[in-house]
Amino acid sequence: SYGLDEKKIHQWMHVIDEEGQIHVGVDAFLHLWKVMDLFPLAGKILKRQPFYMLAWAWYRSFAVIRPWLPKKTQCELV
Repeated sequence: SYGLDEKKIHQWMHVIDEEGQIHVGVDAFLHLWKVMDLFPLAGKILKRQPFYMLAWAWYRSFAVIRPWLPKKTQCELV
């Protein structure tokens, strides 16, 4: 119902907030961190340049190599 591309959903992290707005990639992580009250300092830092740009560069690189990384077949209990 959001008109999202299936390939992009599997390539990029997507988060839909309470208002129905879609957050993608680094913005998805920033939104989750804010809502879950995780990493508040990191969230504030990553919202600023040049850190935001660098985070996106890292995320894009990770999204390209992720399909070739080893995958676990089941969850492990710690």
